[in-house]
Amino acid sequence: MSVPRDTGLPSTLLTLSRYLYPICEEPMPAKFSDPDEASLHLEVLTAKIFDFYDDLYLHTKDLLSKGRNLDELSDDTQDLLVRASLRTVELDDDLVAGIVETHRSLDAWMTSFAAVAQTPSNRLAHISTQVFYFCVLIWSKTWRDCTATLVDRFESQFEYFTKLCEQYVESHIEKTPLHSGSLTGKGSEGGERLNTPPAFSLGSGVVTCLVAIVERCRISSVRQRCIATLRKINLQGLFDTGYLAAYLSAVADHEEQSALLLAMHTYDKVDFQAYEIPEAARFLEVAMSPSYHCDNFEFYKAEQVSFVYVTHGSGEMSGELHVGEKAVSVSRSGPK
Repeated sequence: MSVPRDTGLPSTLLTLSRYLYPICEEPMPAKFSDPDEASLHLEVLTAKIFDFYDDLYLHTKDLLSKGRNLDELSDDTQDLLVRASLRTVELDDDLVAGIVETHRSLDAWMTSFAAVAQTPSNRLAHISTQVFYFCVLIWSKTWRDCTATLVDRFESQFEYFTKLCEQYVESHIEKTPLHSGSLTGKGSEGGERLNTPPAFSLGSGVVTCLVAIVERCRISSVRQRCIATLRKINLQGLFDTGYLAAYLSAVADHEEQSALLLAMHTYDKVDFQAYEIPEAARFLEVAMSPSYHCDNFEFYKAEQVSFVYVTHGSGEMSGELHVGEKAVSVSRSGPK
């Protein structure tokens, strides 16, 4: 199966599309029997969506390459330009119909899942299934958002799924006897940090969801809650929480500082609502860079993290796509 370098979703979802292609010959039931059945159908649905997105991506890249030499750009910059251009590029009838079908199928899945009651025994499975669904939903429903402010329509969902992720992580902290109720270190901002079981979040979509919310939500309090929750997750051996948190903090800080400059405030505002972050201050697309590290499997131990971004130009360049790159230092705490 051909998959573009980066769909805008972290590798937890990309792994599904690259190495596994789930198939289910049974039609989607009107009501799922439990979260496991719902999760199975969601994986099948997600694989089909990845296939369709591949067509969208390649169509957009082909049109974009006719107007500029993409080979002179880095892989990450190329990818972000394609993703940004996909928002407004002209589509044929088949691609338009494919987007409609993607949204219809996700809505149908949620209708079937809505009848599944959460119980004490299925609570974590129920939460992780919801979280994974939101990762796919927020990605696919924003493909054609022509501006970065349109995502604000998901404000209530950002709040809801942030709370679900917090509950999922706290549940695992409580179930970890060695660390339950004990401190293992201090966060980079001086806050208390609690450990969770190693790799407990794999497959849950929790990390993917938290990253997606920070990148798309412009409410300061929600962003900071997501980053604080990520700092509680033990990714040891797979990634580095400090590296990921540094990237996300830099994304939020850059947009908020840009908003202050555009508004010409004389004070340092620290708690923004989404409507206070204007389009000109927002990243249209943003991603950690480099996105793929080939054989460098310990890249996340670096002392600096970079990210690339696309914005709408300002001034005389307003409306045009502008690309850029920034780098920030990584702040870590606790045992290495």
